Amino acid sequence: MKKQIAFKDLGRPLTFLGMIFFIVLLVSCGDDDSVSIIPSDDDDVEDPSTTFAVSPGLYIANVDGDTTITLGMGLKPTLTNGAAFGETVNRSGYLTVMTYLNAGNYMFAEINTDQKINSVTGGALQVVDSANTALGGYDQITLEPDGASFSVASNGVYHVVYDQITATGLLVKVEKMGINGDATEGGWGVFVDLQEKSASAADGAVWEVTDVVLRNGAVQPRINGSDDLILQDNFFVFSFYGGPELSDLFVGGSPITWAEEGVYTVNVALSVEGSLSMDFTRTGDAPEITFDPANFAWGTIGPAANGDWNATDIDITYIDWAGNWTMLQYFDQGEFAIRANDEWNEVLNTSNVNLTSTTITEVSGENPNFAVADAGMYFIKVSTSDEGATWDVTIDPANPGLIGPAVPNGWDGPDHDLTFDGETGGVISWSIADFAFASEDFAIRFNDQWEVPLAFAGVMVDGSASGSLIESNTNFKFDPEGSYSLTLATADKGTSWTLTVE
Repeated sequence: MKKQIAFKDLGRPLTFLGMIFFIVLLVSCGDDDSVSIIPSDDDDVEDPSTTFAVSPGLYIANVDGDTTITLGMGLKPTLTNGAAFGETVNRSGYLTVMTYLNAGNYMFAEINTDQKINSVTGGALQVVDSANTALGGYDQITLEPDGASFSVASNGVYHVVYDQITATGLLVKVEKMGINGDATEGGWGVFVDLQEKSASAADGAVWEVTDVVLRNGAVQPRINGSDDLILQDNFFVFSFYGGPELSDLFVGGSPITWAEEGVYTVNVALSVEGSLSMDFTRTGDAPEITFDPANFAWGTIGPAANGDWNATDIDITYIDWAGNWTMLQYFDQGEFAIRANDEWNEVLNTSNVNLTSTTITEVSGENPNFAVADAGMYFIKVSTSDEGATWDVTIDPANPGLIGPAVPNGWDGPDHDLTFDGETGGVISWSIADFAFASEDFAIRFNDQWEVPLAFAGVMVDGSASGSLIESNTNFKFDPEGSYSLTLATADKGTSWTLTVE
């Protein structure tokens, strides 16, 4: 059985009346002959010599209903992660496009330089629709040459992914467009949602948000307010777009640097040619800053933290993208307080914070400090939701866990916790025995929080099976897969870490 697909040039000015359609015969399984692209007999063409040539490459093609393909449905080489942290590289056979798709059945069609179809690719589709899934949920296609068509369930804008190496395709419906960055008031950890103003196959799509305060810093659009997706073969499907040019944003591009503070209307537009752009219209002055996290350099002090009340404070690190101050710290039995800027002018204690803790208690008296009953490693988080009017403090025993596609639950979690072994001779350790690992990435983080992960480069690996543990995207990976026992230990109260693999 043969399918017909029409190609239409919406990306160039037309020099003749009406739309020009091309009929492409998609050959069914078993027919190895490539098929020329020929004009339809029904087209009203003033001068066939003026007809355009379809660009060579890969297209997502509707095989029923409106089978028109626009230039905006052509997939393009796309950046993914490199070996070094933060590095982006081109991956052979990795192509994406953001485009409007009508509901229907689709395949991928490869057009060669002779204006012929070399091949078509389909495959079985699986819906991945967890609310906690990266990219906001997606459909995954197991790609197969001459495979069956796959279904797009509803009209809308889609981020379409094709990866030749892993034979994986993705359909990510863009339910919302957002921006984040340290130029926005919420920083990297908060997404500013844009409202969809229009979306259609004929006109592309436009998203807009008004009254956004932007300051000096960087900003970038991101689909579905979501983290990147990490697939097999340990490559990232980025959810963010960047520049450097506002008029031509692309997947994995650099954040847009912003210097002129003010209140803005922000537009993100998708053209019918498949290009994404941003536009900023200044509508007013930015309000005066009344709260600056840099003015609150929190640290711990006291007998439990660093020996006595006159010692140097131990800093709690401000995590810009998360908007909080976080640390791992060893506490001896005794008291401590949290103060700002190594001074007693701004002090947090049990009388003036919202304390969340399973172990820390209040010291009664004039100075209600934090009391530590059991010495050990602790996880601390300090945050405010009202610009310093009130403060929230979380202090709990540090608890490392495993997360990632190498372990059950993947990157969505929950984490697989290691068991606390105790402290012997100054060495504090946690362990997990005979745990089954796939040969994929996993990370080690504390208390289910990304503010305090342990990177591969920050851990000394030893043990009889240490050669099987390798670095992958700054994470950990076992090769080969199998059951392993891990012991995570520190002999210097968290300054350095050792991971023993058996």
